[in-house]
Amino acid sequence: MNTVEQVHVKPKSLIRWVGGKAQLLPELQKRMPKTIGTYFEPFIGGGALMWSLDRSSVRQIVINDYNTELTNLYEVVKAEPDKLIKHLARHRNTEKYYYEVRGQDRTRSYSRRSPVTKASRFIFLNKTSFNGVYSEKMPMARTTHLTGGVRTPRFWIAIIFWLVHSICLT
Repeated sequence: MNTVEQVHVKPKSLIRWVGGKAQLLPELQKRMPKTIGTYFEPFIGGGALMWSLDRSSVRQIVINDYNTELTNLYEVVKAEPDKLIKHLARHRNTEKYYYEVRGQDRTRSYSRRSPVTKASRFIFLNKTSFNGVYSEKMPMARTTHLTGGVRTPRFWIAIIFWLVHSICLT
């Protein structure tokens, strides 16, 4: 008889986020209750504290953020991970392409793009920008981009999304 052993993995933050709680996790975890009915995260960012929770002790998770690109990302990860993974595979990691993608939110057509396209763009920029920081809707700003990048946003992102979708958000 074949049996499938269930593996419990706690994924880390999906994205890098300035001002995140990752460095504070040990102290925050000490102060968390053992069981949580509904966990509210008003400023999700990278979600370091949320990802660290023992899902068996939390009935429901409610996330929020002022950044609509960020909340769209989490909605797409939960609802359409397959489409997002396929879209992420389209990205190229060159300086010219990076600036083309970064400039998309400055066009009139950007608001008509699909949630999956916007989420894919968000991850691409977060993973290829210097420390995950890039500017949005600020034509005069210029963010340093390491051509060739430290990481190529392809196969490993697919793994993260499957973990997030199947373990944390279902």
